[in-house]
Amino acid sequence: MISYDLVQPWPEGFVVVGDAASAFNPVYGHGMSVAARNALSVRNGLRRHGDAAGVARIIQASVTAGGLDAWQLAVGQDLRSQQRLEGRTPDLKSRLLYAYGDRMARVARGRQDLFALQLDVYTLSSPTSRVFSPRAVLATLLGPVDPPLAEPPFTAAEQSVLAY
Repeated sequence: MISYDLVQPWPEGFVVVGDAASAFNPVYGHGMSVAARNALSVRNGLRRHGDAAGVARIIQASVTAGGLDAWQLAVGQDLRSQQRLEGRTPDLKSRLLYAYGDRMARVARGRQDLFALQLDVYTLSSPTSRVFSPRAVLATLLGPVDPPLAEPPFTAAEQSVLAY
């Protein structure tokens, strides 16, 4: 990832946003969310600083920060997939993160609060750091862990609608 906020010298009145600032694998669905965050960074930066000298660099730093959560989520999953395909063993830190994420996903199936937290993080509504909050860690470690689903968890009413 090119960190445009570190480029020297930075042209006055110029800000890189959207896919030009950070492009993501479309499978994660983060591109439009990050572009919206970019727009908010521009708006908020202009409201706070006006068109003062150096404001473009300040806004560019905010744009960069707005895409970091999506970047971390995507890179982590892409790296995990690549390691599996190549038969490589991830380092200890990665293995611990993968195990934690896998357990959180299994626990979240039976805990609405943990599921909501995961959803907020995956949709970029909350920072990724929330999955490591004390409440989330405790819930993840203590469980309960639901068994893997053998079929979609539809109610009888939902199944009757799907039968058509």
